[in-house]
Amino acid sequence: MKETGRKHNYSESIIRKLRYISRWPKINTSKVISLWKCLLTLFMVIMVIILISIYSAHKDINNMGLLEVALLVLFISIVLFMSLDMINRELQSRVEEAVIFERSEHLKYMQEREQRVHYETEAIKMTTLSTITTGVIHEISQPLNAIKVLADGMLYWQETGRELELQELLTTLLNISNQANRINDIINNMRKLANAVVEEDYYPCNVNEVISEVLMVLKEQLASHNIEVELQLAASLPRVRGQIQRLEEIFIHLLINAINALDELEQGEKTIRCDTIQDEEMIIVEIVNNGPNISPEVGQHIWNPFFSTRKGGEGIGLGLSIVQAIVSKLGGNISYNNGRGVTFRLELPIWREKE
Repeated sequence: MKETGRKHNYSESIIRKLRYISRWPKINTSKVISLWKCLLTLFMVIMVIILISIYSAHKDINNMGLLEVALLVLFISIVLFMSLDMINRELQSRVEEAVIFERSEHLKYMQEREQRVHYETEAIKMTTLSTITTGVIHEISQPLNAIKVLADGMLYWQETGRELELQELLTTLLNISNQANRINDIINNMRKLANAVVEEDYYPCNVNEVISEVLMVLKEQLASHNIEVELQLAASLPRVRGQIQRLEEIFIHLLINAINALDELEQGEKTIRCDTIQDEEMIIVEIVNNGPNISPEVGQHIWNPFFSTRKGGEGIGLGLSIVQAIVSKLGGNISYNNGRGVTFRLELPIWREKE
């Protein structure tokens, strides 16, 4: 890697030097030579006029010496003019060669850079795939092991001749069903994560209406956690580019994330505030909760698939990954910042008719 870095630095140094060398004669020397050519041409014209004047005014032999001097000066001027023209042609040729060399080196550098970026992108893809695969295996293996233990226990009881009580059997079957549901949730969330990057048809959406609908869906859940919701939705907002279902997924995940964060508050009021603002080409949506701040350590992994800070193995850790994938596909941005709680800031592009 160090050798490659030195090679690219050397290439850039060559390009900078060639650019300076090629521009200097083209901009400065060439102009000076052109100026001298103009002056010599003017001088030659003046000499011709003088010669014609002398010849017309004095046709006697006594002025032949002056005529010879004038002819000599004219001859020297012609020689200088031709020499300067040859020098200028040579300089122009060197400039063209330098420019061609510069362009070839630049093209080579860009090709090497593109290849390097391609390799880095592929490496990132493989790392991400490895992380997701490891997460899926880990998340699915836990409920699968639980199902196996429960099923093996029932088989063991049957083999040993133990009679199973109906209530005990129902409890075991319920546990198996819950573990199967957990696996199903993992698969569904993985499907959402995959679908978030698939090309789709988008249309204009009213973000205020989507937020209001999502809050109605989560109304009972918010009330059960004693959370108050404040709305500061700007009136007459332009519509955003998206899909109702995708936007609902975004806000559901962000609001549930806020609910989970507020569960860590042992006392005091719990509030979530939703703001919408228009900012030139974007609609800004901020979801603010007064829960604990996000630590730098957690912040480094907050968008990673299967990363969760919830205790007791609750949560799969795909919510924010899905949100980021959907927002990115919509052409927007998402970020967070700490303050009096945590603010998640969404930037969603305004719908344009040409789309």
